[in-house]
Amino acid sequence: MTEKFAIAFSTYKRPALMVETLHALQMFTTSPRVVSIAIDDASHADRVVIEESTPYKAEANIELISMQDRCGIARTKNVALRSILERSTTEHIIVMEDDVRPVKFGWEDVLIETARVNEQKHLLYLPSRGIYGPVIKTEGQMHRSIQWKPMCSGLIMYFTRGLLENIGLFEERFPAPYGWEHNEMTARALVAQSIEPKFYPHCFELERGEFICSDDERRDRKTSPQQAAVNADMARRNRPLYDELYTQHMEKWRSGITV
Repeated sequence: MTEKFAIAFSTYKRPALMVETLHALQMFTTSPRVVSIAIDDASHADRVVIEESTPYKAEANIELISMQDRCGIARTKNVALRSILERSTTEHIIVMEDDVRPVKFGWEDVLIETARVNEQKHLLYLPSRGIYGPVIKTEGQMHRSIQWKPMCSGLIMYFTRGLLENIGLFEERFPAPYGWEHNEMTARALVAQSIEPKFYPHCFELERGEFICSDDERRDRKTSPQQAAVNADMARRNRPLYDELYTQHMEKWRSGITV
């Protein structure tokens, strides 16, 4: 059966959570699909937890890739994406983190159809808890299911295959393991569509939490002060490269350059 879409997962030291997400994927997804999971800094135990799980064994077309070193989220996402691009011919590709899962049938159709109706090659998802601020701008002819916000999220990122082949994959030069790689990728994707990377396109139906839910929404999980400090430090380390690249993207947009 020809796949309708593909999912590239990245995970790090959370194999049980990855299994939960696979379980939800199977519960609420009927479309044929290709799945790739890349494990950053994978131990043998991490791999076994996922590989021996019932959801993993039940997935028809799946690949699990172990990365033996701490490679960071950008490279981990790219490893999963390259697997998808090699194993699949689908036009619809979703980059998903390990703590975001479907909660209602048809979630993939909402995302794919929203992109088609709005003629968008790239869409994002944000949690529905309202912590990212109000809608700033709605494009004149956009379908109601698109909202443009000043916040970029890497929880779920939809791309067409053609867009990825045009702009390339995630930037791997960021010095810290994660932080700002998704912002840079989205800015690059928008410039390639002649869109100023100032506001970011979000799928409204998914954002309301009716079809997709993040781990924070499900469990109201709090980040410890120690982890929050680590996250802030990594973001600080990655910000200079992001600012440099974003400036280049804006120059391209102003010049009408899309590649």
